[in-house]
Amino acid sequence: MKSMSEKEFVPEDCSDIRIPDTDLIFTVCIGQQGFLIGHKGYAVIVDFKSFKDENRLREIIHETFGYKYKDPLNEKIAKTLQAKLHMIGSGDKIQGFFQTRSTGFATDDGKLITTARIKEMYDVKFAGVFDTNFDRKFVKILTYDNEMFVGDIKEVTDMIKTKHVVPNPDFLSAVFDQYLQTTTEYYSVGPWFDGNNFKFVTETPYNPPWRRITRYNIPKDVSDEEKKEVLNEFMYFVKAFGYKHVVTWILGFACVANFAHYIRQKIGHFPHLVIAGKSGTGKTTLTAYIKHIFWGRNPIPYGKPTNKEQLRYALAQSTLPIVIGEWNQLKRKNRTTTEMLDLLQWSTQNFVLKDENGGISLSLSSIIADINTIHFIDPMVVDRVIQINFREDMGYNLDRYEGRNPIFWYNFDTTYRFVNTLNAIGMELIERTAEKLKRFDFNRKMEVVFEELIFVGYTSWVDILKKYGISTDRFPTPEFETAIFDV
Repeated sequence: MKSMSEKEFVPEDCSDIRIPDTDLIFTVCIGQQGFLIGHKGYAVIVDFKSFKDENRLREIIHETFGYKYKDPLNEKIAKTLQAKLHMIGSGDKIQGFFQTRSTGFATDDGKLITTARIKEMYDVKFAGVFDTNFDRKFVKILTYDNEMFVGDIKEVTDMIKTKHVVPNPDFLSAVFDQYLQTTTEYYSVGPWFDGNNFKFVTETPYNPPWRRITRYNIPKDVSDEEKKEVLNEFMYFVKAFGYKHVVTWILGFACVANFAHYIRQKIGHFPHLVIAGKSGTGKTTLTAYIKHIFWGRNPIPYGKPTNKEQLRYALAQSTLPIVIGEWNQLKRKNRTTTEMLDLLQWSTQNFVLKDENGGISLSLSSIIADINTIHFIDPMVVDRVIQINFREDMGYNLDRYEGRNPIFWYNFDTTYRFVNTLNAIGMELIERTAEKLKRFDFNRKMEVVFEELIFVGYTSWVDILKKYGISTDRFPTPEFETAIFDV
């Protein structure tokens, strides 16, 4: 119960509520900070949070009106008040009481707002999102029919319209556009990090029409022996490359790319990566490994984006890196590709993306792709999309492979346990990288910061290799300048 004087409480709307099967009537008035509840000559001011909490409301009824807490009548009074009143809050557009009836959600005087039987409404704060440009209001709506709608006001209104009657969509939007209690959710699946707190989110309630992944299935029942065996085979794969230090640079980048959402908000930039080269140099198998390390059997949404809209939505699907094999769309010289390249550049330094129609999405992911060409670099994106060229002497050579069972990109689908184990290793790599980033110093020159970030990813690999008793002799220190500038 919040302490407020009568002068501070300015009632804006009042309503009499009769308790069923009794002669008891409670008068409830809404104010900017809470409710004024009156009954039989007594009155109390209750803040919104206390009114929402049934136990606290019952205590207040006991203390103020004398209906003992354990008396069933006390419980009946509290439940009736909460059921009759849907306090949306105070705002400039609409204020007052709303009721959920059998026919739907309505104003206190019976005007139908929607046939959706709304139970609870919240403002949504997305954990891990701290960019000040993200100023769109998001809400979460729960109904008595076990429906949940999460999105910005327009998205939620449109979602409800697809399932229920909404006589006046603008009025419904205005109801949502007020002060509500706040709840915290996650914008997408994947690893979320804010500099101090880390969580791998496997399910998100925010599912707009463009969302293609709402649940991430984590690997299960993977033994240490399986991880050791797969890591050992993977090190033989790395060793079979001509320029192993370039491969370790890419793998370090891939680890840190899981935190592009955090780094873009922190310092305003995190790039994408394109591995270019002729067929047979191992670049597609390398990207396939990275894909299964961080995505496992989970499908990557939108596959190979073919236009700007698909690309924008792909970037907002998850915080995991979007891995695209043989993304040869980027080689084409046409307007569609130019628009995609422009968005790629823009998304590296703008966390909040807005489209021509006012829609908003987040640039969560860093893209890691390969293409079948040598010189891809476009002057428009050279400082935002890093290209690594795999010449034949740099690439993979099967004759150098010393392992037992070489895996290529086209047979990953038939190696379930292998992929599951790679994914389990990826989960460990992400957690290890998050711990290192908690101690990372961003207050340095950009080029130094980026080199050190790659090294964070690389040392996370080293830590995991050592944990499972794998020698790091086949995993040399990455050489940054060679990787970035050999074009």
